[in-house]
Amino acid sequence: MQQPALPRTLHPEALPPGTVVGHWRVVERLGMGGYGAVYRVEDIHHAGVMPLALKLALRRGDARAGREVVLLMDKAVHPHVVRFHGCGHWPDPVEGHGYYVMDLVPGLPLDVWAETRNTSFLEFARVGAKMALTLGELHARGVVHRDVKPENILIREPDEAPVLVDFGIGYYEGAAPLTPAPLPPGTTHLRSPEAMCFWLDRSKHSGEPYEVGAADDLYALGVSLYRAATGHYPFKPEVLGDLLVLAIATQRVPAPRAINRRMPRALNDVLLRMLAKDPKERYRDGAEVHDALMAAAAFGKRGKWEASLFEWEEVPADREGEAPQRRIRRPDLPTRLMTPPAPDVWLAQGDRSSRRGRGKQAGDAAAREQPRRSLERSWKLLGAVLGLGLAIAAAYGLSTRPDVKPTPPVGHEVARTAKSSDTGSAAAPLLPESTPAAVASPATSSKDEPPVKVKQQKSTTEPKNPQQTRATNNKSLRGLCVGAAAATQMACAGAQVAKAPGPEECPPGSMEAMTQTLGNLFSRASNPFHGKGPGIRLTDGSGHWMPVREGDVSILLSDWWGKLPANSVLTGKMYFAEGRAYARLTRAWTPQGTTFPICAELWEPTVRGLELRPGKNRGEFEAFSTNIDAHPLRHFD
Repeated sequence: MQQPALPRTLHPEALPPGTVVGHWRVVERLGMGGYGAVYRVEDIHHAGVMPLALKLALRRGDARAGREVVLLMDKAVHPHVVRFHGCGHWPDPVEGHGYYVMDLVPGLPLDVWAETRNTSFLEFARVGAKMALTLGELHARGVVHRDVKPENILIREPDEAPVLVDFGIGYYEGAAPLTPAPLPPGTTHLRSPEAMCFWLDRSKHSGEPYEVGAADDLYALGVSLYRAATGHYPFKPEVLGDLLVLAIATQRVPAPRAINRRMPRALNDVLLRMLAKDPKERYRDGAEVHDALMAAAAFGKRGKWEASLFEWEEVPADREGEAPQRRIRRPDLPTRLMTPPAPDVWLAQGDRSSRRGRGKQAGDAAAREQPRRSLERSWKLLGAVLGLGLAIAAAYGLSTRPDVKPTPPVGHEVARTAKSSDTGSAAAPLLPESTPAAVASPATSSKDEPPVKVKQQKSTTEPKNPQQTRATNNKSLRGLCVGAAAATQMACAGAQVAKAPGPEECPPGSMEAMTQTLGNLFSRASNPFHGKGPGIRLTDGSGHWMPVREGDVSILLSDWWGKLPANSVLTGKMYFAEGRAYARLTRAWTPQGTTFPICAELWEPTVRGLELRPGKNRGEFEAFSTNIDAHPLRHFD
C-alpha cells in the first residue's frame, strides 16, 4: 500500500507558484529585500482582475512588518504611496510570518526610468516636485519614510506618477525604536550629513539615538534626484564605510551640472541646495522643494528644459538585417579636485653614507651625472609630484574614468531586488570617536558655462627603473612648468633669493582632523618607522638629486600615517629661500578620494626643508631626496 506524500515544508523566501497565503495565490517571486520576500499574487476570488504584490516577513515577529502595515493602512495613505489591500500571518494566522498585500505598481524605479525613458528635464522636475510634495504631506502627519532612494520611488505607467514604496523602516509618532543603535536602520550613501556627524560624535551623546526627521528624507530625495539626473551618486556607495561617512559629513557634493552638462543651471542650483551640508541652508519642507522645482522649470529656457536628460547613442544590431538599437550615453564622472594627483617623480632611498658625499656633489658644478643607486628596499619607495601648478588647479584631468555600463530595462515590480545594501543595519564600520573637519569645495559659477575649459591629462605608465624615471620626468616637469606658468602666472625662470614666508595660520579644521578624525598625528605612535619625535618618515637611506620648482607640490605616503592609509597624497606649496626648498602641506587625499585639511612641513631629520642647488639647465633647480619626514604643525612659523 502506497504511503501518502508528506507535506513539504515551505520557507517564506521560496514559496512555489500556487501557494495560497490568506486570500491570495502566489504567481511568482519578484525579489527579496532585507527583511521580506515579495511575490506577485492574485486574489483567489477574482483571479486576473488586478496585479497585486504580497510582502512576506522572513522572520516571525519582525517589528518592521507591523510597522509597515500601520503606515500603509492608516498613517501614510496617499495617492502617491503604494495602496494597501490586506494583511495577516502565514502559515499560522496568529504566530506565523506577517504579510501584507499591496498594489503591484506597473513601472520602473526612478533612476531606471530616467535612463530607460530618457525623459525631459521638465518631466523629471515634475516627478521630483510631486514626490517632494508627497513627503511634505507625510511629514506633516508625523510620518518619516527613512529609506528614500531611487529603488523605492516607482514611476507608475501610464500616467508617470511617482509612487513611494517600502515603509519597512518608516517611523511615525509614538512608534517604538527598531534597534538600540545610535543610528536607525538605513542606507549609508543616502544618509544626511547631520546623521553622519552624529555618528562620528556618538560618544558625546550619552547613548541617545539619532532622531531621523523630515530633513533626512528630503536630503535623501535630493540624492535620489541627483543619481537619476546624472547617472551617479554624489558619493560613491562602494567607498569604504568610514571614508564614505567622512565624505558625506565634510565634503560638498560635486555640482550635478559638472557631470551632466545638459542640465539647466536652475535645476543644478535646486539640487545643490537640497544637498547642502547645513540643514538650515536647505529647503524647509517638501512644499518648498516642490515650489523651487516648478519655479526653476517655469522661468528657464524652454529648449533646455524640454531636452532629454541624456544623449542617445546608437547600438549596432546583433545580427545582420536587424535594426540598430539605441541607448543613453551616461556621462562619465568628471575628474575632480577630490582625486589626488598621480605621482610623476620617484624619490629613491639607499644607505646613509650618501649624505656625507652630498656636499661634495653640490660643490662640484661639473658633476651633474649621478651614480646609479640600488633600490633594494623598494617597500619604502616614495613617489612625489613636484611642480604641478596647473595640474593641481585643474585636477579634473587626473582621475580614472569609470567603466560604466548602461542599465538594462527592468520589468514591472514593487521594488528591485536588493543587491548589496546596508538597509537594516545601523551603519558600516566607522572611525571610532572621530569628528569631521570643515572642508568646502569652490562654489560653482553662476553663469551657464564655465569660463575656462581645462584639457584632461592622461596619466603615464610608471617607468620600471629610476634612471628611466629621471629621464622621463625631467622632460615632463619642464613641460608642466611652462604650462603652469602660463595658467597661474607663476615664474619658471628660477628661484628668487628671498626670505622664507612669514608665520601663517593652519587651514581651518586641520587641528581637528589631525588630532581626532585621522588619529593623533602628533603622537609618536603615528610614526610606523618609530623615528624621533612625531611625524612620518617618507624616505629613508641614500637618495639622489631630483628636479624641483616652486609652486604646488604633491607627495605620496608609502605607509599609514595615523588613519591615513598608504598611497594617500599630501599636497601643498613648495618655495625656495636661502638655498633650501621648503614645503607647507595643507591637505591630505585618500586613495578613495576623501580629503582632509592638514598642517605639516617637509623636514630632513633635524633641519627644515631640503638642500637646494642649481639644476642642469638654466632656470632649473634640484633638491636632495633622502631621509625626508613630514612633521605635523599647529602653526606655520
